[in-house]
Amino acid sequence: MKVEDSIDAMPTNESKSKDLANKQIQTTKEKYKLLNENLEINGFRGLRLVNALCDENYNKLILKFHSNDLPFNIAMLSFLGFIQHLDTVFKVKSKRDAAIASWFDTKDRTVKGNINVLNPKSTEDRDRYTSHSHITKVTEFYASIK
Repeated sequence: MKVEDSIDAMPTNESKSKDLANKQIQTTKEKYKLLNENLEINGFRGLRLVNALCDENYNKLILKFHSNDLPFNIAMLSFLGFIQHLDTVFKVKSKRDAAIASWFDTKDRTVKGNINVLNPKSTEDRDRYTSHSHITKVTEFYASIK
């Protein structure tokens, strides 16, 4: 093989960018599917507020989890009653926190802190864990898809 042929066969920056974009899209699809499966396995669809949504709005809800950070997602899960539901599924809060952490690819302690600050009486660090500051956004988003 000639040197010129080898150079022509090398991927260009444009093709590398396309490959990277395709991998990111695939990863996002896999995360979306995995999150949706984990939520459904644990009874998410059976929640009153979730069950009230049509399929299109349910998909908007799941996509919203992907476009927001963990504090927003914890506030949304709590608003929908899923955190409370998971307490009955897992019996032990540390197992609940570990499960949620695995779904959102984060640490158990971060999940625990964000759940704790939703309680106004909690002494958890509200500068570090900010899910309490998303309550209004969560309520408004749910009202927009209801």
